[in-house]
Amino acid sequence: MTIILGFVSFDGHGLWGTCSLAGTMALLPRALPFEGMMIGGAALGSFIAANSFANIAGQGGHWFKAFKGPKWNSGDYVDRSTSCITLGA
Repeated sequence: MTIILGFVSFDGHGLWGTCSLAGTMALLPRALPFEGMMIGGAALGSFIAANSFANIAGQGGHWFKAFKGPKWNSGDYVDRSTSCITLGA
């Protein structure tokens, strides 16, 4: 099932992006949003086709964790470096 959804997403984004520009790439600034949509759609479709629903759902939590920010701040790294230097001396 995910393979079918992936191929539909892949083909749909690629065909829609090409058709929306009428096949011309004369104006690069005008084409960039469409190119990004086609590449992003192809990546999304490939990801959907290659993974199961459980794996795709599991990735959602990892995206939130990645965008939440780092677990440690710069002060923690300074403290760790100071501790290593102190213990090594």
